[in-house]
Amino acid sequence: NDDIARLRQQLAVAVEDDKGEEARKSGLSFQNQLKAAQQQHRTVQEQLERSMCREKDLREQSAEADERLQQAFQVRRDNEQLREENQKLLTRAEKLSRTEEDL
Repeated sequence: NDDIARLRQQLAVAVEDDKGEEARKSGLSFQNQLKAAQQQHRTVQEQLERSMCREKDLREQSAEADERLQQAFQVRRDNEQLREENQKLLTRAEKLSRTEEDL
């Protein structure tokens, strides 16, 4: 009877020890998963920050390119006006030249 009680006690201790070991392993596993998740978070955060900087740079470059394109269009319009004025002046000069020859 005492032997059975002692065996039951040993079995209960062994079961508790086993549960404690499982809990410890589970805790370590959870801690490892947590650390891995935290590291992944840091990595993704760094990637996001780099990507956001790149996006900002691209937007600035795009804005500068848009501005340069607008400047080029303005220069093209100015050149067209100058060509038209130049053509008018050339036509006038030719008329004046013919008029002078006629005199």
